[in-house]
Amino acid sequence: NCVPVVLSDFWELPFESIIDLPSFVIKWPMEMAYLESISDSTLEQYMDMGRVWRCWYVYPPLLHEIASKSPDELQELCPELERENAFEAMMRILASKMRRSWTMTRYFGPQNFEDMIRRVREVEAKETEGAQAPEA
Repeated sequence: NCVPVVLSDFWELPFESIIDLPSFVIKWPMEMAYLESISDSTLEQYMDMGRVWRCWYVYPPLLHEIASKSPDELQELCPELERENAFEAMMRILASKMRRSWTMTRYFGPQNFEDMIRRVREVEAKETEGAQAPEA
């Protein structure tokens, strides 16, 4: 049992956009007097919340490593490990940063789009035939 303490002003903490970091992490400038004054009951609350969020910092084992085994200590500590783990946290963050574009999932072209494709293929076929014709 521990309480993560970050003694830095400018460090960005992992998974801050999906995890309630202030509930179990203390981020404070390099002033030890304050840290020494935190009560044991407050530290216990931080440790309790750390236990709630700890599985988000676990990289799950590969499927073939757990497929044939009975539940182990990790699975008992993190019963939702398939959905609440470091890999899933990274994927959520990356998905939120993905550039959105209205053209990404749409196909469009001129009204006679299919005719245009047919004509392009005909021109390509003629060019290919011309390149293969023997010279006289």
